[in-house]
Amino acid sequence: MKFVEQIERLQYLDKLIRKKSTGTPDELAGRLGISRSQLYNLISYFKDIGMEIKYSRLSKSFYYKNKDKRIEINFSIVIITEREQYRIYGNGIPYQQKMQFIGG
Repeated sequence: MKFVEQIERLQYLDKLIRKKSTGTPDELAGRLGISRSQLYNLISYFKDIGMEIKYSRLSKSFYYKNKDKRIEINFSIVIITEREQYRIYGNGIPYQQKMQFIGG
């Protein structure tokens, strides 16, 4: 599942940056199983949400300049009952099935 993989990748990247043990950009991209440009897209995303990320050539690692901020990434998958489906979807027919009836 791509969504779960992406969340796990972000969590792992955050962990490595906090520990200051990312390695070089190429090494980090390899550890995450992505290209170098994809790595910089993830780092750019972290910067967009307010995390200041720098790279130290001396320690060969990315690190957070603003250590007082923290990223917390949570998600959950919940299995719901037919009764809950009825409450959520109105007539008990899940959205995908409704779309089949109206040609979506």
